[in-house]
Amino acid sequence: MSADRPEGMSLRLTSEFSDLVLEIDATDGSPVALVRGSERVVLTTRVTLVTEGVEARAPQGGLEYLETTEVTLVPGAVHVREHLHLVSRTYSVPVRTTSPDWAAVWHYELRGATPGLALRLEVISERDGAVLRNVLLDVRVDVGDVDGWLVQTPGSKLRADLQLADLSYVTAIQTVAGVESSSGIVALERVEDPVLLLLWPLSLTNYGEIALGPSAGGAAAVWTTDIAGVPPKEGSLTAGPLMLDLVPWSFDTLLPDVPAMLAAAGIVGPNDPPAWAADVNLYEVQIGFGVFRGGWTYEPYPTPQHLLDDLDRIAGLGYNCLQIMPKQPYPSYNVHDYDDISTSWCDEDMLRRIVIGCHERGMHIILDILMHGVIDNEAMDAAVAAIDAGPYAARLDEMTPDVTTLELDDLHYYFVAWSRHVKDFEPYWRGGSPSRHPLVDEHPEWFTRDSAGTITGVYTQAFDLAHPAWQDYFVAKAVGIMQRLGIDGYRFDAPSYNYFMNWSQRTRANASVSMLGCLPMFAKLRAAMRAANPDSLLYTEPSGALYRMSMDLAYNYDEQFLVPAVIHRGAGKAHWVRNARELGRWLEVRDATLPLGSLTAHHLDSHDTFWWPEPGQKWRREQFGLPATAALMTVFCLSGGPYMTYVGGEVGIEREVRAAAALRRQHPNFARGRSDYRSVMATHDDVYAVIRESAEGRGLLLVNLSDEPVSSSVTLASSGGAQGVPVPIALLGDLEVDWTLDAEGHWTAQVRLDAYQAAAFDLGGGA
Repeated sequence: MSADRPEGMSLRLTSEFSDLVLEIDATDGSPVALVRGSERVVLTTRVTLVTEGVEARAPQGGLEYLETTEVTLVPGAVHVREHLHLVSRTYSVPVRTTSPDWAAVWHYELRGATPGLALRLEVISERDGAVLRNVLLDVRVDVGDVDGWLVQTPGSKLRADLQLADLSYVTAIQTVAGVESSSGIVALERVEDPVLLLLWPLSLTNYGEIALGPSAGGAAAVWTTDIAGVPPKEGSLTAGPLMLDLVPWSFDTLLPDVPAMLAAAGIVGPNDPPAWAADVNLYEVQIGFGVFRGGWTYEPYPTPQHLLDDLDRIAGLGYNCLQIMPKQPYPSYNVHDYDDISTSWCDEDMLRRIVIGCHERGMHIILDILMHGVIDNEAMDAAVAAIDAGPYAARLDEMTPDVTTLELDDLHYYFVAWSRHVKDFEPYWRGGSPSRHPLVDEHPEWFTRDSAGTITGVYTQAFDLAHPAWQDYFVAKAVGIMQRLGIDGYRFDAPSYNYFMNWSQRTRANASVSMLGCLPMFAKLRAAMRAANPDSLLYTEPSGALYRMSMDLAYNYDEQFLVPAVIHRGAGKAHWVRNARELGRWLEVRDATLPLGSLTAHHLDSHDTFWWPEPGQKWRREQFGLPATAALMTVFCLSGGPYMTYVGGEVGIEREVRAAAALRRQHPNFARGRSDYRSVMATHDDVYAVIRESAEGRGLLLVNLSDEPVSSSVTLASSGGAQGVPVPIALLGDLEVDWTLDAEGHWTAQVRLDAYQAAAFDLGGGA
């Protein structure tokens, strides 16, 4: 018998495929401990089903639920069913709840692979019409004495190797479906006598988020699964999998295997970007004017002719791809009519001339394309009414920071900035859009709905991205525009912007299905775009691993908190990175947990970072000064992968921008290839140090990310080849440095860097 009852009120679940043991509560089936050998970590698990209630439009769009009922599990005798599979043993544990409308079944799979346990919770409807709004899984981990334990959450707003004792407040850990995300891993690591507890939501169908915070003797993780719907009687919805394991490894031992673990879960990147993607240097532009509080406007290119006239300057700065935003101020980041190119981006004939002008200069060109919904006056009526009746209407004159860096405790700033944004653009969106968009009547089935049948949205009439016919429609439009204009690809803005349940008749049984409807659509789109143009680029805003399955390139929303953090030594946040060394470690860990071949477009200034702060604080140079901005640009531009700048972000640092772009051209390893943070050691915490290597060669980048001069010893581990003395690259901080070679083949030098100074060295050889 694989499930046995020891003394006390728990059952032990085992498998012949693994020595991992799961202990479950004998009265409600919930996990109470993970055991491997002599190691045992205690878990306290609580399930909450959020049910019933009434729906209302939220002040910031989407839906909120009032007067809901919380349903929990009821203790009682449980019966365990088990089944043997080819590579795992599974257990099912039915349990009752506090509501006659709902039952639940724990499903546990003990596997030979890592992670060793997959947990799913199936929620079963006991009557027709029962409404499930969400499922929350609260897991508290008790490791005993927290001293000597670390928290590892790659891609989150926690620095790598955070002491568990320093986990002092609740923070959001986004899943593989998150906008500011990578893999969604949460791990607790004991450093001495290594042990690693892995807690990893890996749902491919639901968004979800973990709120991670301190708990007595460990940490608490509340997983909001985003499981919702009205399944028929005896129908069900399943949350999961939540992957768990307890292994005798360090976190660094696990890291090289994470891409394979993602692949085993079905998360595999295409890993075949166009040849120009890895070293693309993007210049994001808008045509027309953006409008902001108090009548302030930004109009870098009043007309497309102004942009056409500026192409030589853009190319001269080293940018090799133009990215054109939707036309401002209308339709801005909303869908007007995909066939109406002149309204959506700019005059079609002029856009063709811009495309030709880019190609004549050896530049590529892509368009920002929208998909969250169509804009019309009905949508504006609903959005503005919700704002005016909500809690942020009286706060629109408040100063707001860069909302791309916010955490759970200050998200109200985002809602203030978002509400202000809608109100600022309201007259232009109303003036340009129809009273009612034709697609609403031509294809009413393409839109998300509340339970009363009313179309929902954030500030548009929101598309149901999971609708197969809408997916075919969007694919045809995107491919058609690409062929019609001769562009080289797209940036897909906000594909998961409709982060709310869809209660339409088609999706009512599983109301969360539309949130990630972009994923199957992107798979269709990739095949169609590549068939039409094998060299086309697919680039999207969210950075989570799920979106990278069909994308060549993702935005770096997850990196934005690093900017204030590293300049202001943590920026007052106890969990953030505090210096250049921790910045390098964060990047190393994040990159290791992405699907193989993932590319991230690094940026300091984008329209997103520019859009939300107040005038006078919109640019990084205004927030941190020109020297710090130039230094951070150098880090992001020369640490591998594409780089992006929003028009105007280069002002004041043009010399540094040209030098970095030239270095990427002349030494391609600074753009393509891999980053090696292990083979270089700078003794000063404020010196960012990375080796970049590819088939074209190896190079060293050093950047002082402090406002004071620093002296640091720098040691390069032997590459195992015929590496000569590091040669300064004159394009970037041509330092006079005396390198010495020790008996073990390591080069060492004492390097002095002025405040925010950068230097690069050619190390010869290839990867």
